[in-house]
Amino acid sequence: MSRVLTTLCVAAGLVTTGSTFPTVQARRIDTAVHPIIVPGFPVAVTIFSYFAPLNRNPATNHNPASTPSKVVVIRSRSQVRRLVVLLNSLVAPPSQRAIPCPFDNGSHDKLAFRYRGGRRWKVDVQIYGCRFARSRGAVALPSVSANNVYRYLAKLLGEPAAYSSVV
Repeated sequence: MSRVLTTLCVAAGLVTTGSTFPTVQARRIDTAVHPIIVPGFPVAVTIFSYFAPLNRNPATNHNPASTPSKVVVIRSRSQVRRLVVLLNSLVAPPSQRAIPCPFDNGSHDKLAFRYRGGRRWKVDVQIYGCRFARSRGAVALPSVSANNVYRYLAKLLGEPAAYSSVV
């Protein structure tokens, strides 16, 4: 820490001359288990929700909506950060082989993250079926007990609880 900052903190009574500031330890993330879906620290996200009605017959469920049914812009840094943490906590699929996804009707959310300086990062999240999250080659899906990302997306979109509880 700089001498000037230390002097200011001592003068303000925030620390004593013998105290040290705590250091923050970065956690290592095993990217084989938890792929990085959203890197870094975005400052905003726009959520485009494409919702199609789920048909009873799984063979006819592949009819994705072509226009977003809802668009929500989130500028709250804490909400954006929580969404990033939840997405990055999803697990990698057990293999890269094709996985059958029953009851996938094409409903999905497109997330457009914005960073300082104008850089953008896009993520696709399936709502039904296998519920994959995809981003530039990285693929993840929820573990059996970790559906928090879908509940949080439903909350941000103002959707009913049924939106996030379909497996």
